[in-house]
Amino acid sequence: MAALERRREGLALVALLLLAAALRIDAISRGDVWIDEANAILTARQPWGEIVNMLALDSSPPAYYFLLSIWMRLFGDGAVALRLLSVGFGVLLTGSVYWVGSQWISRGVGLWAAFLLAISPVQIFYSQQVRMYTLLPLLFLWAVWSLVKYLQSGRTLHLLGCLVAALAGLFTHNFAFYGLLVLAGIVVASGQLLRRWFVWLMSAAVIGVVYAPWVPTLMQQLANADHYAWFLPLWTKSGPLGVLWETLLSFSPAGEFAMFEYADAMDWKGWPAAVSAALAGWGLWQLLRRRRELGAVGWSWAPIALVVPVVSALSFSTLVTPHYVPGRVDQTLFPIFALITAVGITSVRPSSVRFALGIALLAIALVNKSTFYTDYSTLGFAGADREMAEVIRARLRPGDVILCTSLTRASLEYYLRDETVPILSFPRDTARHLGAQNDWRLLEDPDWLRREAGVVLAAARAASGPQGRLFLARARSGVMIVGFGKTRSVNDDLKPGALRLNFGVDELEKLGRFAQTGTKDVIWVSLNRLHLASAGAAEKSR
Repeated sequence: MAALERRREGLALVALLLLAAALRIDAISRGDVWIDEANAILTARQPWGEIVNMLALDSSPPAYYFLLSIWMRLFGDGAVALRLLSVGFGVLLTGSVYWVGSQWISRGVGLWAAFLLAISPVQIFYSQQVRMYTLLPLLFLWAVWSLVKYLQSGRTLHLLGCLVAALAGLFTHNFAFYGLLVLAGIVVASGQLLRRWFVWLMSAAVIGVVYAPWVPTLMQQLANADHYAWFLPLWTKSGPLGVLWETLLSFSPAGEFAMFEYADAMDWKGWPAAVSAALAGWGLWQLLRRRRELGAVGWSWAPIALVVPVVSALSFSTLVTPHYVPGRVDQTLFPIFALITAVGITSVRPSSVRFALGIALLAIALVNKSTFYTDYSTLGFAGADREMAEVIRARLRPGDVILCTSLTRASLEYYLRDETVPILSFPRDTARHLGAQNDWRLLEDPDWLRREAGVVLAAARAASGPQGRLFLARARSGVMIVGFGKTRSVNDDLKPGALRLNFGVDELEKLGRFAQTGTKDVIWVSLNRLHLASAGAAEKSR
């Protein structure tokens, strides 16, 4: 009987892994390579030393980019090939959650947790992105569970596993620092802080020594006030409680990629989020009831791993710099949430209710997954980043120049990687980091923006041939209300009328209105004549 039960559970695990893989591969090529993905790819193309220099303006250490660089050399830089790396991490995370749950409580907990990982729309989304948000939760889970096993068994191999995973996480994303607080909290809860003080001291020393070479670059990242400027309006609007709600929403089968447009709390998606939160709460209660059976470490490690990073990150975001981006960095904690929720689900009786719950969760997840893929043609656009690049490619001729505004450059540079056309950025500093721009700071000095436009257009003329033309991708981004019904954009000086009046650049053809994948920004693409400005225009451009 036991052998038959194990066989059924093994088949169930295989089915879940196949489900996870199928959901992650389905429509993997449908979404365009957007800003963050393109920025990662363009960064990973560089020599490793240059990668480190470029990341000084980012919020991530280099490990994922080094790994992506190796993967790119092996399998090419096509979107599907690069996204398959994240698919692999996503499927491995599903299996790892089963393994942890089955060792921790039961195979039933492991299977339910793996089920929640397999069908999670946000996890599927990141498994189809050239980003590190399926690798980071995997490393976090390995680090925490390895420490738990070490505290329970005393085996040095588990401690080494914890250190390797923790260091790998620290070199993958700065959010992993909150993982160190989790590890410290679990050690304190175990009651072994003083008993094994030398082990903890040496472990901390190893982490410090290995991480030390990255500290100077980390200091540069922390000093960059512009990197999270895009998130500040959303944080101001929602506040810590609103952001926490978005995290719960992202953890549910109705979860969404909530970075740029938060859902209404009364939206239908709120109900699955509330049910998921209730099941997780029930799971926490079951752990508390079994605290004597499971021991100090066995019952407390998962609540510590879930609560400590959330409280710490929200506090730091409130007091210092808002950086707790729901639907993104919080995915580090989703495997822990899934495990706690699975504890709650397995305690639901009878089994027919659990079965019905599973069917409902799967149906909601599948319906919600379909909303992640937008058909921009139905919204009045000529397409998104990929179509925009193809429109430009079809008209390119020797001597032409492309000018990208705001965050339009990364995706265009990726899709036009086989072309030799010069690509410039407005403002010029945007080229230093293709995924960040502080529009609010730039709008404080409109005169500087106009002078900057003149400098960039002069550079475009210098880079173009005698008959060269200018392809302009002008983003709407950076709109700020400055009065009743009045707005201003960072890119206002590049509108057709301003270009003609101030810089002697005439518009030849409107090439279309495109959507920017991910940001939901609007981009107007035009073809312009780059002729010499009049004396008055030249004077204004200086």
